[in-house]
Amino acid sequence: MYVVNINGTVSKIAPPPCTYTLTPFDLSNRPAAGGAVNISVTTTPGCPVTATSYQSVGDDIGHQSRTGTSTVQLQISANAGPARATSIVVADRLFLVTQLAP
Repeated sequence: MYVVNINGTVSKIAPPPCTYTLTPFDLSNRPAAGGAVNISVTTTPGCPVTATSYQSVGDDIGHQSRTGTSTVQLQISANAGPARATSIVVADRLFLVTQLAP
């Protein structure tokens, strides 16, 4: 965005910083049966929404990248062994995801 100053010069206005609101914020104690978890992300217009998993426990992350409100879906596979944990990053926020044993 640009603005014309009173003396006629044109200046570029810096965009506002990206802010993110995520719901739910707690991804601990997910059931052993697994399933989908939807994370709602609301952000400043023009800011990207990204999602990354760092430790594979059969999880798949999908998201619809857009501004405003996005949904990131974490698909957690069934757990037949001991309790386990992984970490994911959604919109620059680190989540610890824990899953219960059967």
